[in-house]
Amino acid sequence: MGRDRSAIGVYVEEIKQRARMFDKIIFRSVDRNANRVAHILAKARSTFNEDRFWVEDVPDMAVLVVKADCPIP
Repeated sequence: MGRDRSAIGVYVEEIKQRARMFDKIIFRSVDRNANRVAHILAKARSTFNEDRFWVEDVPDMAVLVVKADCPIP
């Protein structure tokens, strides 16, 4: 199989390299409802005309979803 030249190919390759460090590893896909933050961020990304990178700050929309998923008493 040839080199992955997709937009996320570099990340996929890094994951593959790191996975080799384990004796056993299992990857599973989950429904978007199981990871609402990722779904919200991906959906928001589709509305931007330019690339965006969140390095230090977390978008407010993600914070709200996390707080709703994991309420702290």
